[in-house]
Amino acid sequence: MESSYRVIKKHEVELDRHTIEVKEVNVKKIEVDSKKEDLNIYENEENKEEFLEAMSIKQRIIEEAETERKYILQKASEELEDLKKSAFEEGYNSGYEKGYIEGKERAKIESENIKLNAIKLLKNAQKESEDFLINFREEIIKLAATIAEKMANIAIDTSEENIMNIIHPILEEIENATNVIITVNPSKYEILKKNLPSLRERYKQINFNVLKDADIEINGCIIESGNKIIDAQFRNQIISIVNELINSGE
Repeated sequence: MESSYRVIKKHEVELDRHTIEVKEVNVKKIEVDSKKEDLNIYENEENKEEFLEAMSIKQRIIEEAETERKYILQKASEELEDLKKSAFEEGYNSGYEKGYIEGKERAKIESENIKLNAIKLLKNAQKESEDFLINFREEIIKLAATIAEKMANIAIDTSEENIMNIIHPILEEIENATNVIITVNPSKYEILKKNLPSLRERYKQINFNVLKDADIEINGCIIESGNKIIDAQFRNQIISIVNELINSGE
């Protein structure tokens, strides 16, 4: 009986562009001469035993080949899953890093835009406030003067002595005067007369005369000495300051 080996050739199993090599497996081929009749196969015990052994080897080789085939397919499937998982993770990490960088860059650009817009708004606000002050400078000064006058009158009205606090500084400036006329509003006339003895005691060289005039503002006075006239009315003083401020801005 003729016997030989046939070779299971090397094949490649391709899964998703990843190649897994299948090893060569030598399978013993048992050839039986078909020309011989079945009775000739068993001419003697030796041939019978050889035949049975060959059939046993053949079956074992087939089983081993099938086992290896299943192993190779299982291994290929596992490697394919690993490759898919690895590719997914690499893609995810790459995408995450790319997204983080892009997001950071966008945030930087947006932050810069917000900063530029804020600076622009501040400059516009500053320009508008400057224009407002220029356009309404006179009105603002007059308003401030009116407020100052009202506050001064309120302070003076709370105390009788305050009218005297207006008069004393003026008298200090004209201490060399010998004749002084003080004109006040009728509402303050009695207060001034009441304090006249103290004035004469303090300024002994001065001869005082007290007058009243309804045109004088309530908390103001006019002091005359020789050819000098001092207007101590708040309104007139504030108007003078206002005019100076307005003219200084021209």
